[in-house]
Amino acid sequence: MKNKLLFLALLNINVLLCQPIQLTNYCNLKNARKAGQSVRVVIDYGECKLIVTLKEEKAPEAIGGMELKTFEYFA
Repeated sequence: MKNKLLFLALLNINVLLCQPIQLTNYCNLKNARKAGQSVRVVIDYGECKLIVTLKEEKAPEAIGGMELKTFEYFA
C-alpha cells in the first residue's frame, strides 16, 4: 500500500513539473534556451507581416509549429 501511495505521489509531482509554460517575450525565450529547456513554437501566420521583394503582402491564414533545437545569441 505504501508503494502505491509513493508511486501516485511521484506521478502527480511529475505531471505538475511537466506542464508547458507559455513564453511571452524574447527575454523569457532566451533564458529558457540558455537553461537548456526544450522550446516549441506555434505561429499564427495571419498575425505576421509577409514581406516579398520589399513589398508587404497579405499573410496566409495558416498556423504552423516547430521545435527550436538550435540557437545562437550574440550580445
